[in-house]
Formats: sequence, C-alpha cells, structure tokens
Amino acid sequence: MLTGSRRYSKLPSITWQNNRKSFFFHIECARDLPSGPGKSSKIHPWHRHLVSGCVRFCQPRLKFLGERSDYVSAVKEFLKSNADFTNCVICPLGDAKDSGQIVAYLVADTGISPISLKDALEKCQPILFVDDFVGSGGQSKRILSDWFGESDDSNLNEGRRLTLIPEQQEKLRSVPLAFVFAAGWKTGADDFASACSTHGLKAKTYVHHADDVMPTIFNQGLEQMDGFQAFLERSKHVGRALLGAKHATWPPEKLDDRLLGYGNKGLLITFPFNTPSQSLTALWEDGLCDGLPWTPLLPRRPKS
Repeated sequence: MLTGSRRYSKLPSITWQNNRKSFFFHIECARDLPSGPGKSSKIHPWHRHLVSGCVRFCQPRLKFLGERSDYVSAVKEFLKSNADFTNCVICPLGDAKDSGQIVAYLVADTGISPISLKDALEKCQPILFVDDFVGSGGQSKRILSDWFGESDDSNLNEGRRLTLIPEQQEKLRSVPLAFVFAAGWKTGADDFASACSTHGLKAKTYVHHADDVMPTIFNQGLEQMDGFQAFLERSKHVGRALLGAKHATWPPEKLDDRLLGYGNKGLLITFPFNTPSQSLTALWEDGLCDGLPWTPLLPRRPKS
C-alpha cells in the first residue's frame, strides 16, 4: 500500500486494472518511472502512453462515471418529470453479462428494488429499465431483438439473451416502458426509441449525461494546445495497428471510422466495470503497435 510520499518502485505490484479510480494516481506516478534494460515490463506501457500523448491530453479530462450517485440521480431526475412512472418497477437492461445488472443493484438506493423482467411482466406496472451507457443504440436494439426472438444485422457478436414467449411479448407491449441511461448520445437513444416503436412498445428514453456534457478529445479545447495534431495522428496510428490486427476482415472504411473510438467520437469517459467502445481506442484496446505490446490504461471487456 502506498502512503505519504510516492514510492514509485512499488507501482508494478498494484493491480490498477481492477480499480479504475487508482488510474488517476498511477498515471501521475508513471511520469517519473525509470525505464531501460532490467526494468519491470509493467512500467514500459506507461512510458509508451506518455510518448503517445495520452497522458498529457487525456488524463486531466477523463471523466469517471460509476459512482452510485450517478445512477441514482439519473433515475430520480427521470421520475421527477414523469409522474406516470411513480409506481414503476425497475429492471436491468440485458442479462447477467450486461452492465445493466450492476446498475440496477445500485439504483436500489431510490427505494425501488430491482426485479427480473419476467417478474415485472407479472405485475402489469410501468417498467423502468436501467443501463450505464448508450452509444449508437446497437447493443440496446440487440437486446430488444432477442426479447422478440429476432435476429438483427448489428453483428455485435454478443450471443443470445432472454427471449420472451408470445404472452410475455404482449404484456411488454401493454405497459409503459422507460429506458434510463447514465450517459450516452441522444441520437443513439432516439434510434433505440424508434426500434421500440417498431415493435409496438410504448417507450420513453432518458440520458442523464448526454452529448456535450461528455468530454471528448474534440470538445475540451485540446486543439489549441501545442502538439495536438501530432497526438491525434499518433492516436489514429495506434488505433489502426490495434484494431487492424484483430479485425483483418474489416473493410478500410469501417476501420477508418473506429480509429479514435467507434464512430471516431474520441470519448474520454470510463465506468468502474468497463470502458465504452466509443472512448478513444488507444485508451482501451490492447495488442501490438510498432512491434511492441500496447497495454491499455483503461481495458475494455468485450461482449462475447
């Protein structure tokens, strides 16, 4: 354990991957770590991130979302302006593999204990689904398609989730639904709402931290800093190396659209249990870049 002055030699023994809050401490420590022959291999990745500019441009602006209050506030704000959901039940969006399960546990602080979708459908009350993040809306639409036993073309390779029987599908159509996300893009939420309407669902969507509220490499004034263009090109180079090796069958235009995070959004956010794929690719993807291992500062757990 580190107390008092920084004891940099102890850094490699800390499992920062399991504690995303500690990232903000370690990244500062990494500035003064030695490198060279005989030094710990765990130190080298930090120096590569320093050279790439990730530390200088990204670290001071990274937003950690995932405090219990983030999720509780999202639900409370939605309920405040939607009186028709006062008597709602809360469900996680997705199955055990999805982050909605964790979010549902945390929002129990609202006084509404989460229950399963199957149990919720038996109550015939409004259902409020919770999740941490909505990007393009593709993952949420995949969950929706699975409920109705359909396949879709999003190709997220996430496996099949719960499929409702016809009687449950009709019950889902008969009650008011709300989908509350702690953060994300309104366009993705709107796209998901349209998909809900196509399936005959009466659904509302709400994004607590939306659009410009979320920091990206493009809305933090980084363009005015010396070296930003070099950082941008380096980030694209790293993203191309890491994603290109893992997805050799992707067409060039698809790869180009993901170099700075999916959709080239360049988000600078993370959650305690995962990092969105729309965050800067160099922050979360691993692999080889220029023949050297690239260890992500904020590893992303892929869906499978």
